[in-house]
Amino acid sequence: MLIKWNGAALNENKKASLLVAVASAWGVVLMILAAVLPIVTPQDSPVVVSPTTSSSIATTGIAPALPQVPQVTLVAYYGHSVLFPMALPALASVIVGLLLWLKVRRRSSWPGIIAWAFAGAVLIGGVIGFVTLLFKVGAAIIPVGLCLVMACNAVAPRSTRI
Repeated sequence: MLIKWNGAALNENKKASLLVAVASAWGVVLMILAAVLPIVTPQDSPVVVSPTTSSSIATTGIAPALPQVPQVTLVAYYGHSVLFPMALPALASVIVGLLLWLKVRRRSSWPGIIAWAFAGAVLIGGVIGFVTLLFKVGAAIIPVGLCLVMACNAVAPRSTRI
């Protein structure tokens, strides 16, 4: 099956390579976002100063502002050790890419089976992260898993594709 993209025909192997490259790039973006995007709300409760009398609202007409709870990055909250789990999707993408290359190069089925296992593990890990406490992180890992599953499917024999 040929896919048209920008006027050029991409065969299944090039489609798989493109999907693995997208998954790897997204995995690297996840590591960068863990260091720069503030998504974690610290559990320390903010100090709220209440007005001395309830008449202060009535006299000024302005209610006291609600305190803003600051958000911090994953690295600031958990430390640099959080970069290892955030690097796992990118690492899995590289491993899947190498396994798919071996599958196509050597015409062997075992690298494809292992690649499917890695792709499925990333996708399942993203779904589990999505439905548990790591909602935002899991939702960001799901696209990596989907790209890897689609890449594995692209190099699978036509009779076994999903």
